[in-house]
Amino acid sequence: KIHHCPQVMEYELHAYVSSVINHCKVYAGLRGLRLQLHQSGGYVRCCMNKQSMTAALESLVRKMIEITPSGGQVDVTVSCGFNSWTLRVSNGEQGAGNKYYLSRLVSACMPELYWGSLQLAKNTIRLHGGTFHASRWGKASVFEVTVPIAGKSEQPETASVEPTAEEKDAASPALSRVLLVMADKELGDFLCARLAGDFNVTLLTEPERIFSFCSHEMPDAIIIDEMVNGVGGEELCSRLKSNHLLSDIPLVLLAASADDEKYITYIGCGAEKVLSRSIHVSRLKAELGALIDQRVRRYVRIRDLWTLPAPVVRKKAEKKEKAEVPFAERLKEYVEKNLSSNDFSVRKLCSDMGMSRTSLYTKIKEDIHLSPEDYIFLFKMEKAKVLLATRQHNVSEVASLLGFCDAKYFGKRFKRFYKVSPSQYVRSIT
Repeated sequence: KIHHCPQVMEYELHAYVSSVINHCKVYAGLRGLRLQLHQSGGYVRCCMNKQSMTAALESLVRKMIEITPSGGQVDVTVSCGFNSWTLRVSNGEQGAGNKYYLSRLVSACMPELYWGSLQLAKNTIRLHGGTFHASRWGKASVFEVTVPIAGKSEQPETASVEPTAEEKDAASPALSRVLLVMADKELGDFLCARLAGDFNVTLLTEPERIFSFCSHEMPDAIIIDEMVNGVGGEELCSRLKSNHLLSDIPLVLLAASADDEKYITYIGCGAEKVLSRSIHVSRLKAELGALIDQRVRRYVRIRDLWTLPAPVVRKKAEKKEKAEVPFAERLKEYVEKNLSSNDFSVRKLCSDMGMSRTSLYTKIKEDIHLSPEDYIFLFKMEKAKVLLATRQHNVSEVASLLGFCDAKYFGKRFKRFYKVSPSQYVRSIT
């Protein structure tokens, strides 16, 4: 007994049928046949069980390959109507031609012995509310499958209240930003429309603009097509991952083919996910949400690691306890206490620590492997990242809190140390 467990699928029809045909091409090649899929299709929202429908369609194509003489050709065409989509598998010019030459009298033209192995596929298609027809004309044969569409990819025409411009502006910052890099306008528009309710989506068709766009907008995730205006998607992924400012942005690469060789190549380019172009939109939304949440959790862990402990406050009478405090902790305490002082220097640090300059220099070198000047500067740079990450202070305020003479000088030292300006760093962690 076959259990029909349909699920709502949203996908590019031609790409879905291509994945089915690719599984049969090796078999066709072994029998000396050409298996050709004609470009057609569209973007649909269909209710079906993908696994059982894929098995049914593969059995139809394999049956056509078996009954086609060696040296022949099997043609597959797919078309999308208003209420259904149709798959047509034929061999020979007559079979691929006009329906006028064909008869749909299955029992008369194609006896049970000829197509009996397709009974399971036929039942599976019927359980989905579809129809299956088989016809012959001389040596030419045609299988035609029609599957109903549960609903169009566009939103249904129902009365709704359009949100005001103020409401849209208020809602948009709460949505995660997704950059879609794709030259296929039809697929790009489809994804923009289907993802718009959950993400703030931007479509980019020119691959050379990715880096300038990301440096200003800093998206939360990027979806890249397999080929964008002659540039391979894996090449774009590799270039993004090699950029230290953009390397942590999650990448989703869309691939037309799912064979093992290409999959290994695409995974090696640095993409977090490789998905088929026959897109299941609900699954894509879930994958994007998981990648963005994972990135946020990673930033929280990094922020916690960079957060310095609060300075230890002790009474003046507890001088004996101070001698027992580890050197590194005492050093951190005094530097933290004097961070905002413009005249804080190694001499002042020596005075606070009760050590000569030579003794302090030797001790820091032994314990921390830094000079006093380098230690103070490194401490300030680490503290700067923490203060900027909290977004409670602007760049000028952070410069003042760390004892720099002005914001311009602070920005110059910060960029020289981290290879990124303070403002770019703030945008990268927003």
